[in-house]
Amino acid sequence: MAYKIAVASSDGIYSDLEFGMADQFYIYDVDDNARIKFSEIREWKPKEDDTLNELKDPTVYSEFCGNQGNRCGKGSEEKVKLLEDCRCIICTHIGPKMSKQFTVRGISIFDIEGELEPIIKRIAEYYK
Repeated sequence: MAYKIAVASSDGIYSDLEFGMADQFYIYDVDDNARIKFSEIREWKPKEDDTLNELKDPTVYSEFCGNQGNRCGKGSEEKVKLLEDCRCIICTHIGPKMSKQFTVRGISIFDIEGELEPIIKRIAEYYK
């Protein structure tokens, strides 16, 4: 059965981003024979009005934690929806709350840093 792999990457060459810091995900299609093909880049953008409100007054949102990226959990549901058709996600790190959101949907998480090609090949062989 064919499936998709999402990778948090800044350049499409390396898995080099934490899940919460990623604003784009490289999507790869894997067929039944473990052949891998780049499919698309999916971008995640926080709602502009939410970001501006947080910058003006961090107390506006009770979830605000002061960290950059999506490390507070804000926008997490949108990121989950963005990747819910993938079988697994590769990133350098993902927090336990986000990891659980994917796990309950049957999506595996691989915390791996390094060059994408060998990582994706290993995962494709693992699922084969």
